[in-house]
Amino acid sequence: MNFSLRTIIFSSCLCFATSCSAAAPTKNLRDSLQAHCEATQIDEHIVLRVVKGKQISACPPDAEEGCPYNANHGQTYLVATPDLNQDGRTDAIIRYLGSNYGDTDAVDYLVLTQCKDGTYIRALEGAFSDLKAPDSIVKIWPDLTATRVCPTPDNTGSVTTELSLHFDPKSFKYFSAPDSSLESPCN
Repeated sequence: MNFSLRTIIFSSCLCFATSCSAAAPTKNLRDSLQAHCEATQIDEHIVLRVVKGKQISACPPDAEEGCPYNANHGQTYLVATPDLNQDGRTDAIIRYLGSNYGDTDAVDYLVLTQCKDGTYIRALEGAFSDLKAPDSIVKIWPDLTATRVCPTPDNTGSVTTELSLHFDPKSFKYFSAPDSSLESPCN
């Protein structure tokens, strides 16, 4: 009995010393990503295809026709390839220059997370002036920083707004404050 108690205490101390208790949530979120990928309809998956340099096509498998992000339009570009969930597979931030918001300096951005089969699913779609992931990712699903440059109400200048986008592990989507629309460039 005494030996078993020592083993339990030693195991617990070893676990705390090697941070094994922190590994479980990371593994669960990674497993959840794969489960989310499998539950997502195939026509919701996206295949990235490099066309030239950073110009890409980002469309559902076998569905380039009718896809706004296809290579024929030539307006979709790869911005960054961070590993947002630290699973060893690169995720993608892409920018679509075909969007038009009038006097507002904004374009559509997508954040795509990579599934085990090499396809991607959407984690964010929104209209921003810029969107960035941290240079160094120290926690899985880090906050992203988006900026919007919008005209002032009297149209005499512009105002830059910075948004912090947080990841929701239940929906596998990034979101901002409840009063901010990600699709509308200025609200």
